[in-house]
Amino acid sequence: MLQSIDWAKVDSEKITNMLTSLDEAGKKAPPWLLNALITSGHAVDDAKIERFSLPLKFLNRLNGSDDVDQTSAIDVASRLIDDKDLTRALIKRMKERGLAGEALQLALTNWASSPQLMRPVASTLKHHVEGLPEVKLRVLGFSTTHPFCEDLAPAFAGAGFKTDIVEANFGEVIPELLRPVDGAYDAYILLLDMAGFHAPDWRLETSAGTQMLNDRIDLIVSALASFASQSSLPIFINTVSMAPTPAIGFLDQQLGDGSNASIKLVNERLCDLASQQNQIVLIDSFVAMNTIAPANWSDPKMWFYGRIPYSADATRALADGFARAWRAEKKGPPKVLAIDLDNTMWGGIFGEDGVHGLQCGDDFPGNAFKAMQSEFLRLKKQGMILAILSKNDPVAITAFADHPGIILDEDDFVAHRINWTPKPQNIRELATEINVGLDSFVFLDDSPHEREAMRALAPQVYTPELPDAPARRPGWLRSLSKTWPIRLTKEDAERSSMYQARRKASLMQSSAASFEDYLAGLEQKLTLEEVSQATLPRIAQMHQKTNQFNLTTKRFDESDLKAMMEDEHQMVVLGRANDKFGDHGISICATIAIEGDKAELKPC
Repeated sequence: MLQSIDWAKVDSEKITNMLTSLDEAGKKAPPWLLNALITSGHAVDDAKIERFSLPLKFLNRLNGSDDVDQTSAIDVASRLIDDKDLTRALIKRMKERGLAGEALQLALTNWASSPQLMRPVASTLKHHVEGLPEVKLRVLGFSTTHPFCEDLAPAFAGAGFKTDIVEANFGEVIPELLRPVDGAYDAYILLLDMAGFHAPDWRLETSAGTQMLNDRIDLIVSALASFASQSSLPIFINTVSMAPTPAIGFLDQQLGDGSNASIKLVNERLCDLASQQNQIVLIDSFVAMNTIAPANWSDPKMWFYGRIPYSADATRALADGFARAWRAEKKGPPKVLAIDLDNTMWGGIFGEDGVHGLQCGDDFPGNAFKAMQSEFLRLKKQGMILAILSKNDPVAITAFADHPGIILDEDDFVAHRINWTPKPQNIRELATEINVGLDSFVFLDDSPHEREAMRALAPQVYTPELPDAPARRPGWLRSLSKTWPIRLTKEDAERSSMYQARRKASLMQSSAASFEDYLAGLEQKLTLEEVSQATLPRIAQMHQKTNQFNLTTKRFDESDLKAMMEDEHQMVVLGRANDKFGDHGISICATIAIEGDKAELKPC
């Protein structure tokens, strides 16, 4: 009976009497009841929900307090929340309490899984989008793309962009790719699906059917290569999703006629092409739709009714994937992972348990922390640099050498702050030492208090919610989309060693007798060369993310730079630096205008 009550219609005094009666009887109110009371608009004693999630605690404060905690509002607004009733109640209450912007952000964050959340903030969205940077998109597809185009607008708004979308005529993918229009758009998007791309002919022999598929793949690959040769624009394409219903049962991936064997062939060719053409950005459809059961990726009725290739849920998920890829293209992933030590890097507390009492090894729960350390190494390999940020005795750094289960070495970290100074202050010092902005950091800490302090005092730092259970953390870190690159360069893989070399050079400078002695001791060498297709992605990264010595703050993207490279009156050059401490990689770049026998550096 209690679970069927509409608690919003119950007087607050009666709620108070009910909870008081439970207390007097020595019984705790069940969590589902407290959750229902808060989401229906009531406030309860904070002590009763001490172990509840921050979003529910924040809603409880909104229900019962006159004060509005702006930091918690910003934090909650960036979260994916599984409980849709709670999310809906938060959006409504935040808007009522004057937090319209945060309510909109919460709706956009959870839009892909619950589009109805956008209704209460529709008017706010219109005003918000007007102030965002615009991106003009040309959308192609072998099937109907209209529902997908409608979903791109909120997806890109959630990523921080206003969209101007032009939908190509139905099925005209190949002609569009062969005749790209530069200047009119910022990017092309190709929504790919197997049913629209290739329908098998079951009258053909297997070899003939496979040849027909290969011919079809050759056509799209040639068209994409032609696009890349003619246009400087990026084109974003999703891989083909696996078939939830096989064509040949258990043999579906083994035989050429199988649905998934055919899909594998298409995706392999697309991956090969993307590895050769920097303009082609692949979005893994499985990753984009991994929260949706494969059986729900398509809607048979909508396919036969209007050749709509994906279900409504899958279409939103794909639109969200394309939007996140565009954001990564324009802004890049963060550069630095700042990691706490106790109960984050390892289990236990160094100051209380000592080195050999720390949990990290092959048995539970130490194996979960060891697996998390492996994820840190993965991110390092993908271009992030690692740093330590811990309230601890400085001697805690010895654990990396002395504990047999810890797989990280002290040298894996470019810098560290292990002391009792507040972490927001320490991270500012790290940013200065490493010479990056605070918005380049991701901060991982098991303590909710430390996370809240970082969000309040260094809001530019990305501080996600670390799962309480260590076993959930490795998979969670893999799913943290802000760390996903859309392409990897040679410099990305070597970034950590480059920063180590810079740090050693900086230490040498501090001990040198004079600046001239320091420079002489470095034994620096600078090698200049023209930018090539292989180095273009790295140069585009530098233009998008470098502020120091970029005096006009004008930023050229990959398409701008490629156009300059192809212009006989312009050059794009780079410089590689190395010294006695190591290779610093590509350190400078410049664009040059050529007129007759004169060359002039262009301001950038």
